[in-house]
Amino acid sequence: MEDYLDDFTLDKKAAVKWTFTDRIAHFIAAISFLLGTLIFATFAVSRESGIAIIGLYYLMIAFTVNMIMLLILLILCVVEKHQLKSHLRSIGILVINIPVAIIYFVLFTHMDNY
Repeated sequence: MEDYLDDFTLDKKAAVKWTFTDRIAHFIAAISFLLGTLIFATFAVSRESGIAIIGLYYLMIAFTVNMIMLLILLILCVVEKHQLKSHLRSIGILVINIPVAIIYFVLFTHMDNY
């Protein structure tokens, strides 16, 4: 039963075994999303310029950390071909934050006008 907890599906043929690196990538993606959303929501409510500055610094840090993780996963796709499916799925999960960050940035720039 514990084997199934590591997979997104109960179908063993379609199951993906997540490596430790994949789990780190998922954690980084989740934390990046949650912190970014929290900072954006705080700015949306308060409209404090200090929060905007914190958000910009956070964006630079999150971008760097996510790009390092992306690079690691891309290297592992070449080195660990037997784990290609799990690494590619992790890359997908990691890059889902890109459109979210773009949407937050567009909303941020339009909030300044109101």
